[in-house]
Amino acid sequence: MTIDMFKEFLAFRWDSTSGNIVPAKSFRKIDVELIGIEKQRGLITKNLEAFVRGKPAANTLLWGARGCGKSSLIHEMVHKFSPFGMKTVEVPHPFEILGLCEKIYDIPYRFMLFMDDLGIDDPAGYRQFKRSLDGGLSMLPKNAIIVATANRRHLIAEIGDNADLHPDESTNELLSVSTRFGLVIPFYQITKDQYLSIVKQYFGKLGITWKSNFEKNAERWAISRGGRSGRLAMQFSVNCSNGIIY
Repeated sequence: MTIDMFKEFLAFRWDSTSGNIVPAKSFRKIDVELIGIEKQRGLITKNLEAFVRGKPAANTLLWGARGCGKSSLIHEMVHKFSPFGMKTVEVPHPFEILGLCEKIYDIPYRFMLFMDDLGIDDPAGYRQFKRSLDGGLSMLPKNAIIVATANRRHLIAEIGDNADLHPDESTNELLSVSTRFGLVIPFYQITKDQYLSIVKQYFGKLGITWKSNFEKNAERWAISRGGRSGRLAMQFSVNCSNGIIY
């Protein structure tokens, strides 16, 4: 790992085998910006603006259903704030945060430590992760912030048929992890009208003329994929722009 690589690349990943930060060479900006998440975009933007300026900022949890744009929004933030000295490192497991922090605390960049689809099913793992958020001697350095996405607000792993039945001690530990995120940004399922509105906005961005039959096609696409979301609206619109009509 060299300082020079931070000048060349925007995004990185933590390689637990070697104990080093390595470039995510295949990282690129998502071609079509997600629509319908303006409020969520505004919240995380304000928080990261404070972070890159050296002001107090909150560790952030983005939670909600799959396909609502959580990870795509993080991709946007990587590009938006990289010119201001923020580098993003994806961390595969929460318990690896502390080891990574030992590597970055004296590097003259600011680091967003990103965990996608966070779930904690190991008691020792989430206790160590909790210490990295606050309350332990080995805390986050001033040049780091944690941003995580999760499909369940309380980070409870779905184990068997009794996923929501946990002993009090375990539940309290998990809740104590989630409450240590100072900024929690929810992503909700969208209605039919919201979904169709987003589709129409994508059509406008892609230069597609809206026709009445597209409404049924858009609904059919969403139903076939298990529900409505901003991601599905974008995918349907891109397919239509390529002449693929459902």
